[in-house]
Amino acid sequence: MRLRIGNQFGKSTERMEAFARWILQVGEGEVQGISISDDGEPDWIKIPHEFLIPNAENGVQNLITAVYPNLVTKYIDWLYLRERDPCTNK
Repeated sequence: MRLRIGNQFGKSTERMEAFARWILQVGEGEVQGISISDDGEPDWIKIPHEFLIPNAENGVQNLITAVYPNLVTKYIDWLYLRERDPCTNK
């Protein structure tokens, strides 16, 4: 499993490393699951608060800002958009 950090200006390297370690633990099955269904199977995991994007009054805007900082000025730059696309392979 690979986690691509890229150019994350203003992001703490320590925080990114902690996130990468957590993702690896999830992939290795080391993060304990929780059950929200009647069958008792652990089918969910709890994401640590420090890795969440706040879902407050402007939840969608917070998500867009986290994935695409400076989108207002760089929306036409396809390289900028491609580097931040969370849904495709690089």
